[in-house]
Amino acid sequence: MENSSDKNGKLGDLLIDGQFVYMGVVTLVNVKVLTSTHSYTFFSFFFSIGSVFTYLLFFWVLNLFVENDLFALFSKVFFHSSFYFALLFCSICLVMVDIGINMAHLEISSMIEKRDKLMERKIKIMRS
Repeated sequence: MENSSDKNGKLGDLLIDGQFVYMGVVTLVNVKVLTSTHSYTFFSFFFSIGSVFTYLLFFWVLNLFVENDLFALFSKVFFHSSFYFALLFCSICLVMVDIGINMAHLEISSMIEKRDKLMERKIKIMRS
């Protein structure tokens, strides 16, 4: 977000970067919750997407008040193309890592189960 400038030509701003990071956290947490529930129902999508839109709604409302520190930040943050590319990239990476960890867990569980069955067979053979 460093190349977003205001009327005075000032580059970047801590509030802009903070809102970018906060929106990223809100979005990624909801994507993680959605992928970790393993039950894709209407309500799971509704609450995940509703949480993100609620954040956007409150940020937009706070953006309208002149006295607020967030005044006029909505357009600087959410109309910047790099914001959406970064969110898309991070979301895709999170989903890929989550799927990879789940597959590794399943593979390790399968290997442990096979090892336990093999040990049980060896114990039966030794006892007989």
